[in-house]
Amino acid sequence: MARIVLSSQPETHAVHSLFVNEISALPKQGKTASSEHRVTLYAILAHVKPSGSVSSELVNILPSLFSKETSEPAAAFLRVPLTTHLTRLLMDGRPLPTDVSSAIVKECASPKALQRRSFLLAVAESFWFLCDAMEEDPSFSIPEPAITFGETLLSSLESNLRTTVASPMNLLVGPIEGYITLAIVLRRRSPLSVGEYHSLWSTLCLRAPQVPARFCKSCL
Repeated sequence: MARIVLSSQPETHAVHSLFVNEISALPKQGKTASSEHRVTLYAILAHVKPSGSVSSELVNILPSLFSKETSEPAAAFLRVPLTTHLTRLLMDGRPLPTDVSSAIVKECASPKALQRRSFLLAVAESFWFLCDAMEEDPSFSIPEPAITFGETLLSSLESNLRTTVASPMNLLVGPIEGYITLAIVLRRRSPLSVGEYHSLWSTLCLRAPQVPARFCKSCL
């Protein structure tokens, strides 16, 4: 029913904001019955259509929910609306609030594997969609706030990649986080794929024997 209601209304309709507030209230207050309950709630949030105001609301709310999440399936469902609405804000050239940007950067280097990987995936997917948009529409250029946001992530991305390069097979989560970092930075048309950043990541990439050669050649 929620999906039908949300899908039938334009992105500017007040029902989207209503659903955001009502659905997020329970996990924010720690009043969900189980991880399955949270999966259901987050699946509903995935149907909220992105818009300037609603996307801002969700991007402000979701990082705090992620930081408390302990269920991998729930985190996977929560990542969908975060990616969707983060992408919308970056596409529109809206600067992220400082506290939101700081929270995302912090979680990308979190000691908790679930949080770290979830945020890395959300950021990677958002940047990937930005690059897709630029390839589909040559007149589109990545907005400056998106580039600024990417630059704030560099220290976390570098730390994750260096850890992977140093000991790729001895990590609890394997080398996937290093691959996520490479995908963000070495993707053609990525805002971090040129200049000093490209040189830094190219060097690290070529030092990692577990990175497939064809992947490197396609990105460099």
